[in-house]
Amino acid sequence: TALTGASISSCSFTIRKCDNEICRVRLDFESFTTLGPTGSTDGAAAGAGDCIDSFAITGLSTGNSVVPTICGENMGQHMYFELGEASGDTAMMAFTFGATAGSRSFEIRVTQYPCNSALTPPEGCLQWHTGTDGRFKTFNFDGDTVHLHNQDYNICIRREEGMRCVQYQACSDDNSMTL
Repeated sequence: TALTGASISSCSFTIRKCDNEICRVRLDFESFTTLGPTGSTDGAAAGAGDCIDSFAITGLSTGNSVVPTICGENMGQHMYFELGEASGDTAMMAFTFGATAGSRSFEIRVTQYPCNSALTPPEGCLQWHTGTDGRFKTFNFDGDTVHLHNQDYNICIRREEGMRCVQYQACSDDNSMTL
């Protein structure tokens, strides 16, 4: 979906279970450009890090404590959340757009997983990275240098079969490889 200007103030999409056995959802941000956070690059200005536009997951029967509100540039990012075990449990993907004119676009792939699926992270992990190498970064990392407010969530990394540890290394500023 592409939106130009500030012609609408919000839009939302309901995620309904495709089967009663579904408990978890993964969102993949194939493209995701909204207006980013306010403030200076050092984050010292009042309101720095507050989103002009926002994307939130609402209406979860399991609560919304693990899914932060995000904005800015998030292409290539993903998030998991618990949808709930009841057959009628749903979630709402909700966008709110600020009055500032600008171009917004997003394409979000929604994948639903059965309860206790081996293809999903442990409960409480908003992001889950697998494989033997890669890179993880915060939401809106590619947008600018202002960190988003209220980004308290867990990024989990699966230790691969046959491996004994996970090793971290700082990336250089010019390293553009992403997971």
